[in-house]
This record gives sequence, structure tokens and C-alpha cells, in this order.
Amino acid sequence: MTDNQIKAKDYLDQYRGVKHELNYLKQRVEYLQAQAESIRSTSDIPVGWTGRYVVPSDKIIIPKSQTIKKSHAQKSRQQSDHYEKEMVVLEGKTTPNPKRHESTLIKLAEQSRKYDRELLIAQGLIDDIESRIKYYCGPIEAAILRYRYLSLMTFDEIAKELHYSKRQVIRRHYQALEEFGAKLP
Repeated sequence: MTDNQIKAKDYLDQYRGVKHELNYLKQRVEYLQAQAESIRSTSDIPVGWTGRYVVPSDKIIIPKSQTIKKSHAQKSRQQSDHYEKEMVVLEGKTTPNPKRHESTLIKLAEQSRKYDRELLIAQGLIDDIESRIKYYCGPIEAAILRYRYLSLMTFDEIAKELHYSKRQVIRRHYQALEEFGAKLP
């Protein structure tokens, strides 16, 4: 292989790694967004709310094992035909801390911004590789390089796709690498 072919091959081989990195970064951003949404939704829950809905108070039986203050239970049970919320006093600190999740949300936002910047860089490299193939090579050579380095096809698969012999595809592949490498900065 010539120096131009090696330079071109090394440049094009970046595509596969960048694609994997791009997929990883997208997954991380989605995960962080889900984490942030989870924290936001749980911080909106009032203290003492168990998340349970109960049937009208005249039809419910509360086991003695539940820890509900009698006066609170009497107040929360109203005679009605619709569902109502059952409030259970939680033990421990009952005063909500409005900033308890703030630092976690800030860290998640910072990490998400970092991943977003890395996503932009990775996507820019992918776009650069694809556009250079298009503009640096002829149509057949560009197709061979795209199939080989972007779609990760074998020479046999490329030959079948382009209706060439395998030997012809290999020869044109090396010509395309030479042409592409000569135009790389």
C-alpha cells in the first residue's frame, strides 16, 4: 500500500469507531434525561402521599398494622362516591427540602451538556467523512468506499451489489484509496 492509501484507509477506518461512540453517547443522553425526569417527578410529590388511591371511606377497612394517626385518618376520609387520596404520615423528617435534588439535577445537566458536545463532534466527523467521499472520488469509487467503510461490506458483497468481479472491486478500491488519500489534507 502506498502512503496515500494508508492515509485514506486510516481516515476512513475512524468511521466505525465514531459510529459506535455516537450510539453510546445517544444512549447516555437518553439515560440522563430519564434520570432528570425521574428526579423532577419525585420532587413534586407532597410529603405523606403514598401514591395509593382508595375506595370511598365507608367501604374501606384499614388493618391495625398500618400506622395512620387516627385524627389524620378521620380527616382524610370523607363520605363521597369518588376515589380519594389516602394520606399516610411518614416517619422522620416531614418538611420537604426544595433543594434536595437540585445538586443532582445540576450534575445531570452538566453531564448531559458534555455528552451533547461530544455528540456534535462525533456527528461532525461522520458528516465530514461522508462528504469527502462524495467530493473526492468518482461515483463508482465513492460507492466502493461507502460500501466498504461505511456499510462494512465485504468485497464479495460489493462486487455483487455493483455487478463487478471481486478482483475488479479490489483493484478499484485501491485506486479509490489512492485518489482519496491524495486529496486529504
